[in-house]
Amino acid sequence: MKVYLSSSTPLILGGYDCKLKREINGSTVIEPLRMQSIKGLLRWWFRAYVAGALYRVGFSSNDIERKVRELSRKLLGSTEGASPFVINTDWDDVKTYDTSSLIIKKLRNHSVSRLICLRGGTDLTEYYGYVDEYFIELKERIGASVTPLERKIISMTFITSLLLGCLGRASRKGLGCFDIITHKAKTVLEPYLWSYIHGLPKSISNLVADTSKEFLRITPSYRGVQRNDLPPMPAIAPNVFDIYYCEFDGDPLDLVLAFDKALTRGGRTSFLKKDPLREKYLGWILGLPRSQRGKGYIVKGGIARRPSPFILSVHNSFAFLSVFYSSDWPSEIEWRGMGGATMRLSIRYGKVNEIPLKDVIGLACKTIIEVLEKQGFQFKRVSITW
Repeated sequence: MKVYLSSSTPLILGGYDCKLKREINGSTVIEPLRMQSIKGLLRWWFRAYVAGALYRVGFSSNDIERKVRELSRKLLGSTEGASPFVINTDWDDVKTYDTSSLIIKKLRNHSVSRLICLRGGTDLTEYYGYVDEYFIELKERIGASVTPLERKIISMTFITSLLLGCLGRASRKGLGCFDIITHKAKTVLEPYLWSYIHGLPKSISNLVADTSKEFLRITPSYRGVQRNDLPPMPAIAPNVFDIYYCEFDGDPLDLVLAFDKALTRGGRTSFLKKDPLREKYLGWILGLPRSQRGKGYIVKGGIARRPSPFILSVHNSFAFLSVFYSSDWPSEIEWRGMGGATMRLSIRYGKVNEIPLKDVIGLACKTIIEVLEKQGFQFKRVSITW
């Protein structure tokens, strides 16, 4: 299958040092969009679908992680063997434009320093790019043995990743998103793509629900165990995954800027006159690490880095906000404030100091949507018929 894409929001690609362009032998070279980035996006959403299917049929947390690794290696490859699927493009048709000066000017006008400086305070005047219309093609490797069901779920996951995911740095904040311009895929995906191109939110609801059902078909036999805890990793399943939808007019970057304000304490306080996350020392739920000069939220036990459970995907006239409820957080976090004030947070058995972890993520989601609403962006929850 082949889809045509074009940037809807600026993206930060770059090479080893994240710079978009560089001088090589007297010529200016602009970094291309790398197919490995798109493969990584496909793998992330594939793992979320697999985890959701295993979670629904009652697998334990350890078994979910093990089976996700097994299925990912089988269908998307690993260091031990190549994937039966490949993603290609015609590099002569891929044109990346340097739009840094225009983007930085707009960011400065909005005082969004966190999006201007994403590399330890370095000014990103050479980092923002825009990719014009080009195609990417998903196809089977010659000689690969793939079943019709495996082919179907990879194709459906591929489209999900392009609709709900983004590429590059700050991709969970709405940078690096793409619009699907047209398609040449005469497959089961055609109704979803048609709905997407015409801006219908029902398309993503149907796509997620139908893809989830297909993944249930490749999971081992039903265990019959009712799960009441959270999955051990981001999973697409009932009660642990939500999508919110927003239609808007104007520049998609304006929504990116509004979302960034919702992620800061100053932005939340400015629009809501208070910060519900700071009141209960829950700001860490927006992603870790979250500290500066020894102040803020310091990880004391467990994983050191944990991205936000919120993924904003901004398109030409509408956007999706994906929310994942999972338990893969550090076991101990310490908040350090001015004057030596501290607060110890214990995250165990799905609770944060006796507050259910799902309620913490729900509070953060509610707060973000309220801040966005204050800025003129109305997000509504999408109903998914699982």
